[in-house]
Amino acid sequence: MQRWDSYVAIGDSTTEGLEDLHDDGGYRGFADRLAEHIASAQGSLLYANLAVRGRKAAEVRQEQLPVALEM
Repeated sequence: MQRWDSYVAIGDSTTEGLEDLHDDGGYRGFADRLAEHIASAQGSLLYANLAVRGRKAAEVRQEQLPVALEM
């Protein structure tokens, strides 16, 4: 099985989880759910979600990608 030490999500509101309600009333999008699944399957995972609603591809590339690559 492939082991993932870390996962950094970048993107817009879809990645952020906007309108993807969790049972507690907060947001929990696909990136959070994927990270939770990986961590559960392998025991641990370092995870960060850098997504910001409203960001366009060029902004994601310019603002989030360099930070994600450093992580």
